[in-house]
Amino acid sequence: MRRGAILKAEACRLRNGRQLTHPADVARATIRRTTAGDLRRQGFAVIHTCGRAGEANGHVSVIWPDTDPLAVRECDWLAPVQDAFAACFTEVED
Repeated sequence: MRRGAILKAEACRLRNGRQLTHPADVARATIRRTTAGDLRRQGFAVIHTCGRAGEANGHVSVIWPDTDPLAVRECDWLAPVQDAFAACFTEVED
């Protein structure tokens, strides 16, 4: 996931290794938006995982359960967890 309100074309470019994305691919893309607070209220952990690109990269990871987000994942996300995650996205940009 990415931190901040970015436009669809920018999201596609970032997903495409910072390369330009064909306009038809951008037109088919969708962005879902949520907040870290909404995710945390549903029991997820949100942590910065910027990697080598640094803080400006804006990448974050959403982890469940939220007990220790840096530990190895305890289990796969069950259907109720997946539903709770999906419910956090209340804004969609086509």
